[in-house]
Amino acid sequence: MLPNVPDLSSLYFPGQTLTVFQPSEIPPLPKRTDEGLFGTHPTVLFDRIQRSRMETAPLEFCVEHDIRPMANSPSFEIRLLNPLSTGTSRERCSQVWVATSSKFEGTKLVARVYDPLYFDHTDTATDRFHLCNLAVATQSAVYPLLAELQGISIARFYGVFVVEVPTPNIPPRHLYLTLSEWISGNDIRQEMRGQKGKLTCVPHKAAILDSAARLIHEFTKRGVYWDDTADRNTIIHLESTPSQHPFCGCTTCSFRYLLFIDRISSKANETPSAISLEPHNLSKYAPRLSFIDLDDCRLIPTMDESLHDCRMQVSARWTADWVQDNFLEIRGILSGASTI
Repeated sequence: MLPNVPDLSSLYFPGQTLTVFQPSEIPPLPKRTDEGLFGTHPTVLFDRIQRSRMETAPLEFCVEHDIRPMANSPSFEIRLLNPLSTGTSRERCSQVWVATSSKFEGTKLVARVYDPLYFDHTDTATDRFHLCNLAVATQSAVYPLLAELQGISIARFYGVFVVEVPTPNIPPRHLYLTLSEWISGNDIRQEMRGQKGKLTCVPHKAAILDSAARLIHEFTKRGVYWDDTADRNTIIHLESTPSQHPFCGCTTCSFRYLLFIDRISSKANETPSAISLEPHNLSKYAPRLSFIDLDDCRLIPTMDESLHDCRMQVSARWTADWVQDNFLEIRGILSGASTI
């Protein structure tokens, strides 16, 4: 019998250096069948999970499912800087860190280590290995479809790897790792927290949601549906106006002197004395957004879902207070906005 599960902080901590290899294989994205997601009947899958929980300790079970790196694979190292999303949770199948590597010199990375040992090992109804593999397979499939948006509206994706994680009292374990670009800035939840969100005028709020809807529209046209369109997963890019001209007529608006830069070109060279944030102007002056955390995407038939439908979905799904405070007014502006 192997030792007890080590403390998470003994494996992943600031300054930790980990060795990375090419994988021998990347898990394929499974197809849904009448017998379940993996072609395994749900009852058989549940029995298998129950049996594995009762017969094998969590650490031993994880060692049995070690990921093999490619033979003679060239290796490189990453260095963990600070945690972004870590811990044990039923909904967290990866340990997410900001990292650096000499292989990507000058670039901060987001490193996602898919460690089933610290994911859902008390829930007997979930196959953690299946869900970790599914998350890796999804990212591997989704990012190429969104190649035109990488570096603009989503992070650049550097690939799927295998990372060697030293574990006390046993040989090092090998786990799937994904590396992507780290996007600086505040998410919308941070920008709109508390009084700032209450003071922001309704047209500016509508412009934020319009930009999110347009980006979701770009996803659906490429055959990708994002299940986790929350304000915490959306980075907003803002620039101050050089001449400090107001960009809305609301004197208390938190964004009155912030220019919502163009979402594709990222240029902020127009500085009129004032900009009317009426529906017909939303598309031009909506902020540039970046979506992060694409674990919860799924592939759909390529479709050109109407922009109006995307706007209505976003306004309904974003349940933050700053949206709900003016929900009907925002919906009204979005309903009348141009499709350009």
